[in-house]
Amino acid sequence: MTDAPALFIISHVRLVREGLSWQLQRDGRLDLQGAGRPDATTLAELAAAPPDAIVLDLGVPRGLVFAEQLHAMLPATRLIGFAIGEGDTELVAWARTGVCGYVEREGSAGDIVAAVLHALKGELYCSPRFAAQLLAELAARGPALPPCASTADLTPREREILTFVVRGASNKEIARRLGISVATVKNHVHHLLDKLAVRRRSQVSAVVQGMQLA
Repeated sequence: MTDAPALFIISHVRLVREGLSWQLQRDGRLDLQGAGRPDATTLAELAAAPPDAIVLDLGVPRGLVFAEQLHAMLPATRLIGFAIGEGDTELVAWARTGVCGYVEREGSAGDIVAAVLHALKGELYCSPRFAAQLLAELAARGPALPPCASTADLTPREREILTFVVRGASNKEIARRLGISVATVKNHVHHLLDKLAVRRRSQVSAVVQGMQLA
């Protein structure tokens, strides 16, 4: 399926990698690019051929650090976390590393496919329970936004582009992912900066980190 989104699986457990790979290949909606451990070899492989999305086992040792490395190296690649447990107290921390979808330990391969497809459309995918927990964690940290900054006035396309800007993607990368021209991306970025009341795109991440999910 050459037109299917390319996916890479990362887990420190071989049985998890092999089992999930087999199930996703049977599903057929995603193009499985490969699977590997959370190590330097995998990072080098991903740098050479960036996939559209990465499915990361959130139980890997030093997972937050590895997720940060992935996000810094591949800002335009969607990062989906799986095997997240009930009561996980690091949801906000995971979100700040770039994880934009969560599949619980009892989730299925179908849930992972759904999370990837939603993420590629700029949408957060998780169970209602985890969404509520994430909102509760954000609320507990208190507001961090200037009063003028809001996503309420952004168009759906501007919200979509915003997710790429937050992850550090260039205008060229955004244009390629969305199938639009670089000039169109520049125009949308200009408008969303105005609406968020910031002057530089480097300020966007700091603003969005203080926002609660709409």
